[in-house]
Amino acid sequence: AHGSIQNGSFVIANTGWTKFWNDPRKFIGLDENKVRHFPGWGHEAAQYLHEKGVRGLGGDTASIDPGNSTTFDAHRVFLKADKYLVENIKLDEENSRALPEAGGTILIM
Repeated sequence: AHGSIQNGSFVIANTGWTKFWNDPRKFIGLDENKVRHFPGWGHEAAQYLHEKGVRGLGGDTASIDPGNSTTFDAHRVFLKADKYLVENIKLDEENSRALPEAGGTILIM
């Protein structure tokens, strides 16, 4: 449905985490040790997408990296390459329907 990843693409992960948007405690996912738990891009995925020529990554979580990351590898890969990262994208059902499967224009301000 989305086609292959093209050079210059902006890739958005819809993990379903938006369901916790209005519950900050669940959205951040702090456990009893104050470790955050939510999905994110791992080092290998970020490196692969960078090598594919992806211009930016986005997601519906509080960080591009997984919540429990201490090294922030996805941030390091993309920011070192002067690429975009967009976090906290609200991808509820209505917003998700508005996004095309592929193609479109992303404005980052």
